[in-house]
Amino acid sequence: MTTHPSIGERQETEQHSSPWILRGGVAAVLGGVTGIVLSPLMSAAYNRTPDGTGDVRAPWEPALREAAMPLLTFSDPVAVYTVYGMAVITVFLGLLLGVLGYRAYRHSEQADAAMPRREQWGFRLALGGLVLSLLGNIGDYWIGQPELVDFLGFLIGTIGGLFVMAVGFALLGYDAWRSGTLSTVSAAVLVLWFPVAMVVMSVWLDNIPGGALLPLGLVGVTLGFDLVNRVR
Repeated sequence: MTTHPSIGERQETEQHSSPWILRGGVAAVLGGVTGIVLSPLMSAAYNRTPDGTGDVRAPWEPALREAAMPLLTFSDPVAVYTVYGMAVITVFLGLLLGVLGYRAYRHSEQADAAMPRREQWGFRLALGGLVLSLLGNIGDYWIGQPELVDFLGFLIGTIGGLFVMAVGFALLGYDAWRSGTLSTVSAAVLVLWFPVAMVVMSVWLDNIPGGALLPLGLVGVTLGFDLVNRVR
């Protein structure tokens, strides 16, 4: 038989969880805003490297290059791109804290055992994907050598992490939409960010993870604001 926490136990849990929920929400918003800002900059920086396509497909990139030229020319093209790649770690850290904050919020509402199994898997995959992405970012941009570490960081961490994260976020978004634990906008962004990222990278920003940062940043902003509003 499933047992539910008493009103007193739930209030005590909420009091202990509120600071973590608030911190997670703020971290998610900051990480999300960083991702939105980094996305066009990182893609523009990549297009200036020898490995870049050189084919500017984003309609805003010529204007961005003109307006933000100092941000793209403060060092050689590869070094500039690497700096922005290293900065992406703040986006994944913010999202990781945001998901942990959301889990604390869900735990404050009901016992962990009472969570739908699909939602529990959503948390596991979302957190696992974010950890993989963090490790991939470290291997790809912070270490980068030898070439095998760079390649494995990109393949397993960046690519694998994004796919695992996408499944986890979709499960969380679907359950949030059904239960009403998040706003409709947040739930929709959690479900749709990865398909949108595929479109963005196919049409405009063909750099990975640069192209994925734009919709992923929206995940952080919407989820973070939802969490902050829950404890206000």
